[in-house]
Formats: sequence, C-alpha cells, structure tokens
Amino acid sequence: MEKSEIIESIDLVFETEISGKKFHDFKIDFDKLLFATKSTKMILFTKVNKGLTDKILKYVHETLNNFKDFDKNEKIYIIFWDESDTGSFEMEVIQKTN
Repeated sequence: MEKSEIIESIDLVFETEISGKKFHDFKIDFDKLLFATKSTKMILFTKVNKGLTDKILKYVHETLNNFKDFDKNEKIYIIFWDESDTGSFEMEVIQKTN
C-alpha cells in the first residue's frame, strides 16, 4: 500500500444534526465527537428554544469535565443554527474546567 493511501491524521471532526430537534438527537452526534483524538471538534445543531440550549450546554460541560480522555486544553465548538427566525448562527466554545 502506498503511503499516500494511508490516513495519518484527522484535523477536523464535524457533526451536524439539523433534522432532529430533541436532546437525544444532539446527544447521539455529540457523543461521537468524544472518540476523535487530537482533532478540532465541532457540532452544528438546530436552535430550538432556550430550555433545550441550556440542557445541551449543561450536558456538554458535565461530560467534558468527567470524560477522562478529553484534555484540559482541548475545545469543542458548538454551533446553534436558528433556522426559523433569523437564520443566524451562535457559537459556544467549551473546554474542560477541572
């Protein structure tokens, strides 16, 4: 096998979930990001309401703080897309805090 055919690194892992609008839909795709090592990790999710956004952010913070294989210097970028009102995007950058 030629060296050009071998994957040596993955610099970006990007998950999207814009059709599902429940916490469970977010969680499935977010949890996949935890398997990516040494990659920039991003997820795009549809912004449904403040209650769901708060639940998602709480889950991400708690998960990262308890996940042993996530380094303190690593970040996860969460992009919320407001598909109904403005079409705008909001990004949260989350790191391990303990």
